[in-house]
Amino acid sequence: GYTDPYLVALLDSVRDLHFKPMHSLMDLLGWWERNKSSISVSFPEGTNAIRAMTIHKAKGLEFPVVIFPFADLQPEIGKNKKWIPVDDSLMPGIHSMLVSPGKSLLETEYAIHHEEEWSKLQLDTVNLLYVAFTRASESLSIITGISGITSEFSAASFLSGWLKSTGAWSEGKAFYEFGSLIQKTREPDGAKVMEYLPDRWVFGDWRAGMEIRRDAEEWSDQDDHARRWGMQVHEIMAEVATESDLSRVLCQTFAEGHFSREDFSRLQVQLQKIIEDPRLSRYFRPGLRIAREAEILLPGGETYRPDRVVWLEDEVVIIDFKTGRRSPIHASQLNKYEEILEKMGERNIRKLVVYINESNPVVEL
Repeated sequence: GYTDPYLVALLDSVRDLHFKPMHSLMDLLGWWERNKSSISVSFPEGTNAIRAMTIHKAKGLEFPVVIFPFADLQPEIGKNKKWIPVDDSLMPGIHSMLVSPGKSLLETEYAIHHEEEWSKLQLDTVNLLYVAFTRASESLSIITGISGITSEFSAASFLSGWLKSTGAWSEGKAFYEFGSLIQKTREPDGAKVMEYLPDRWVFGDWRAGMEIRRDAEEWSDQDDHARRWGMQVHEIMAEVATESDLSRVLCQTFAEGHFSREDFSRLQVQLQKIIEDPRLSRYFRPGLRIAREAEILLPGGETYRPDRVVWLEDEVVIIDFKTGRRSPIHASQLNKYEEILEKMGERNIRKLVVYINESNPVVEL
């Protein structure tokens, strides 16, 4: 369905706000009044969309095509007041005065302060125009007004002056074009932008999900992160029946607060690569009979849970996902799964171990 990015951005903000000391609807409304003008929608790289930003935010960036609308920049002198020194003979005991450095200062002995302020504003305007005019690598469109041409110092007067100096200026002409636009074919970067609107946002007190033990195994922060990462991967893959499920499961798990935005991007890239691997993609097609982490109970009470079992016409495939290093234990584990399935009457069994963090992840046993 259609993903409303504005609704998602608002819900993300409310979700973040949930973990701050807000206690009522009035607190939420007050927060909204204070912050509504600064909340923006963030799109991932690769989204087919126009990016709107200020000139300041565009510093250091480059884009194939840039449109500079409202190019009517001109200094506004007198907008900011400044302190200037005062002659003690004029106002005894007063050493400085806060004034507006507008044109009214030109008729006084403090005219130099007006000139200094005007020079600074001119330099700032030139710097801004330089940034705006140098962001495009292929095409730059500038939209400005006729009225600014007669201004003492403005973007429009700069542009008209340049056109006149090149002999291109024509009175009454409103559109000028230079150079030729070459249509370039860009190779896709291979990363898919997933769009999905979660069907629910889950909030809750973190204390409700915390369990306390009297003792615990020793582990480092690094080991703990690796363990949690492996659990996240298995939980997600347990919900993925076909390729089309991945974006929904990832977005829903993120909305429930199970991992950060950085982990979301990493998971998206790694798991999409796994599902699209030519050796694995056939096992994620719609219409297949599959079992995802289905528990097998043996007569003696032991239980086993293969990550994924797929039944095809001529074979049964066991797939186990691993996020750590390779180990002989993994082969023993899949051999045990094979033994159990054979006792259940299955034949022609293939065994695959998928090491998600590796560049060549698929190992057939």
